[in-house]
Amino acid sequence: MKRNGDTQCLKYVYPSCGVLPWQVQVLERQLMLTYNWDWFNYQVQGHVIEQNEYESFSKVEITSTTPDGMVGSYRCNLVDDPSKSVSFRGECGHDELVTISQCTVTELVHLEKSLITV
Repeated sequence: MKRNGDTQCLKYVYPSCGVLPWQVQVLERQLMLTYNWDWFNYQVQGHVIEQNEYESFSKVEITSTTPDGMVGSYRCNLVDDPSKSVSFRGECGHDELVTISQCTVTELVHLEKSLITV
């Protein structure tokens, strides 16, 4: 697969790993846009540290490992952002609009970076 060009074009077509929780996928998209094509060579694990009852706030963490064994961890908050909501028609034959909230990444922190030694 040829990987070149500006990764910003992927901002709205997120090619994430479907096994990650949706909150982790939002953080991964942000990191993918930061690290560009290199990110696609990293092994990624992630989890939700905490979230509120309505999932309008989540604290998320990702750990990535580069091909040369460097490990980095990233943590952020995801906050529901009503200004990014998307509305569309739900089921066929119904006129009701369905609105889906989008989240904003806040307080993104690079926690650590180390080399795996075996």
